[in-house]
Amino acid sequence: MPEAQPIIVVTSQTPRSWINFLDEVSIHLRESLGTQSYYAVGLALQKGLPYLLIPLLIQIYGEQNYASYVLFYSSSLMFANFIGVAIPNTIIRFWYIESDKVSLSWTYFILLWSFQIALALVSGTGMFYLFVKSFGSEQAALLTVLGLAFAFLYNFNTFLTGVCRARSYSKRYLYAQVIASVALVSSMLLLRHMSGLTTLIVMFMLSLLWQNLYLLNAVREFLRASAIRFDSLLAKRVLIYSLPLIPHVGATLFYFWIDKYLVRLNFSSEQFSQFTISLQYAFAQVFFGQVFAMHTFPLICRLVAERNESKLRSVIRSYNSLLVVLGVVWIAGILLVQRLGFQLQVNLAGFVVLGCAILVWNLAGNYINVLWARDKTKAVAVIMMSTGGILIGILWAGCLVHNLKLCYWSHLIWAAAALLALGTLERSQGTASSVVVAVPEAVPQPPAEFNA
Repeated sequence: MPEAQPIIVVTSQTPRSWINFLDEVSIHLRESLGTQSYYAVGLALQKGLPYLLIPLLIQIYGEQNYASYVLFYSSSLMFANFIGVAIPNTIIRFWYIESDKVSLSWTYFILLWSFQIALALVSGTGMFYLFVKSFGSEQAALLTVLGLAFAFLYNFNTFLTGVCRARSYSKRYLYAQVIASVALVSSMLLLRHMSGLTTLIVMFMLSLLWQNLYLLNAVREFLRASAIRFDSLLAKRVLIYSLPLIPHVGATLFYFWIDKYLVRLNFSSEQFSQFTISLQYAFAQVFFGQVFAMHTFPLICRLVAERNESKLRSVIRSYNSLLVVLGVVWIAGILLVQRLGFQLQVNLAGFVVLGCAILVWNLAGNYINVLWARDKTKAVAVIMMSTGGILIGILWAGCLVHNLKLCYWSHLIWAAAALLALGTLERSQGTASSVVVAVPEAVPQPPAEFNA
């Protein structure tokens, strides 16, 4: 069979080819929206509302407090990945292959609680030291407690959301996001007279807590079905499967933390705020990739298992083209809003560069998913960790010469290098795909959820 070629955009020039391509895109788009409409609306609330609230949050709590919250969130996500040992990301895979859902539910709950408590005790000192360097000694102790609590809530949210998806509870997922939205807006209004970073953190934590309490219904029936049942063999299999996910997710979270950390240490408060807010607006594009991935990732796994390379090429080509269009529209839209007189507190040139970087990451996400479906998780982790050295090197150089432009460009150069490496690896695999089972979605960047 011919070697598969990853295509990002259409290269054919004939009118008929363009018509066929547009028809192909429309078919895939209808499939995605038709089968994942509840997920799409839920993700729109989960990912979109926090970004829409950025101007209001900045007005109420100030630029520096909001920028500091983003740094706190990025830091907490790294520790969440560590203390959770990536266990929450594996539930979908085991849900389909384990018939005893009672034992499965109890085993996951006990694993999550045990590892989070044990590793939180170990990592608490490291988090405290990190927060001393980031926020000063006065707030470090309180922020450490909040950070660990945040990590607990986030890991359980990942686990419970995975159960809902495995059980096809798309409506329940949507209702959970509605509850979280109401909790977020209500908390913002009720706590608006209490300024400060801790208030901002508590506000997002309450939103996540209410969401988790509702999602708990997805597994409550299994936990109530019998006494505690812990399957040690299943626990061992879960840990063996989850451990390789840690380097990939951990490296990605680290790279999206180190930029803000270095900029905060080496540049003024105003420059740090502009950099962080510009990155947040650019990062909002991730929503498009995540909505499509709710449909495309299972489809990619099936096509790889069936070795249907022609349909796989069609899916990648269609969704990457859609991501390019949506990314350009988003970047242009933000620039237009700023042009109309709305003060978004962004560095316009920096935002364009960061916006292009996140667009490239969205394109890379499809190739990551294909490689994960081909059971190339270790290779993807190696690429993510090795290309991340480019980001750190350029960031470090920018800080040494005190040139913030280099910090903006570091993300685009890193994303382009990763896309090139991932595309080359995916192309080299061709049709040599193996039969796969459901695996967790690739995470080319940390999710900008309600707690982001």
